[in-house]
Amino acid sequence: MKYKCKFCGLDYKEKKWQEKCEEWCSKNSSCNILIIKHAVNK
Repeated sequence: MKYKCKFCGLDYKEKKWQEKCEEWCSKNSSCNILIIKHAVNK
């Protein structure tokens, strides 16, 4: 199962990374390289 960030559309295998990505994207309107390195569809 993949979890998708509703802001940037990146997919993650683990829900914790999807949640961190959504939190970052919503606050900063950008992506965080330390989070997106865990994405499966970079």
